[in-house]
Amino acid sequence: MKQLLTLLFTLSLSLLSPTAAAFDLANGERINRNCGLCHGVYGQGTAGRLSPRLAGMPREYLIKAMEDFKEGKRTNPTMEDSIGLAHMVGSEIEDVSAYLSMLDLSMDSRFDIVSNLPGDPKNGEELYMEECKTCHGRDGRGRASKEAPPSCWTAR
Repeated sequence: MKQLLTLLFTLSLSLLSPTAAAFDLANGERINRNCGLCHGVYGQGTAGRLSPRLAGMPREYLIKAMEDFKEGKRTNPTMEDSIGLAHMVGSEIEDVSAYLSMLDLSMDSRFDIVSNLPGDPKNGEELYMEECKTCHGRDGRGRASKEAPPSCWTAR
């Protein structure tokens, strides 16, 4: 049943977008099983900074981030070892990036990690405005000019 749903999803995307057909979403889903060890099986992320939400992030950002890790511009040895990033080829990076970018978790309250976090929302907003808005924007939607993706709280 899951394979049928993946096939139908892939087919519907190929009808809607000529570029989506260039990606193997089933392969992206398979590769994401390794990423899911830390980022969650649906790319939902976890509280904290170590395993951010990947679902719904821009495909181009995900590709660049993985290439930066692969080239050593960014480092996270645990991530690099657990997913075998050094051995991934370009098409695999593109497939998993396309798969993750197309995931929409906004309709599933299980993935609303913001409301499940302890803390003071007002204090969090002040902290965001001091520390994050310069790159991720006042609204958290990201800034292409700074190569900053949407914040993980808005990518839902």
